[in-house]
Amino acid sequence: MVPLVDLKSLLLCVYKPTAASAANSFAGTIFLQQNGTGPTRIFGTITGLDNNLHGFHIHEFGDVSNANGTAAGGHYNPLSAAHGIPPYTPRHVGDMGNIFYYTNPTTASYDYTNDIISLNGEYSVIGHTIIVHANADNCESPVGNAGGRLAQCVIGVVNPATVAPNIGAETPKTQDDAACVALYGTNTSTQDGSFASTTTSITFSLVVLALLFATLF
Repeated sequence: MVPLVDLKSLLLCVYKPTAASAANSFAGTIFLQQNGTGPTRIFGTITGLDNNLHGFHIHEFGDVSNANGTAAGGHYNPLSAAHGIPPYTPRHVGDMGNIFYYTNPTTASYDYTNDIISLNGEYSVIGHTIIVHANADNCESPVGNAGGRLAQCVIGVVNPATVAPNIGAETPKTQDDAACVALYGTNTSTQDGSFASTTTSITFSLVVLALLFATLF
């Protein structure tokens, strides 16, 4: 087991625009902060976005060599989970929902504490890429239909001399999960309504079988 003192506590990701970015206007830094083995806070700002929702995901490779962002691969999903938006589960490890808080038409902030993402251990996100997409993540399988890739960055270990900014107390600390609510309701324990109905059917069948056995024996 890795000693607690050796755990990474702060990472950063410095954005570069992709070829799809209009006038290459994207810039910004995202920080990832974890205390011990607790949940990870992801926060920072990006300039150059329009005042709309934009899908925001950690992808499987730390490869930004391709100008359109596709070398980063798909969403980071080591557990082969279904897609979702926090706090809905199941969801990919890399599912971070949407950037959704705008201080003005060109600057977007993100600040959310994620209970699945970790900076340490088997599924550490160090070395993976964070992609900002052209469209909103609408919570639908398999990847949220968020469209093209506007900006990309590789998650790395921060220089101790780098100071993480205070992006403002007014920034919301909760995710805009309206897309998931519209699809699946307010129960965040599952995003698939068929799961609940299947579970109910199985439970009913077991009760019927138990009554049958009780009658026979």
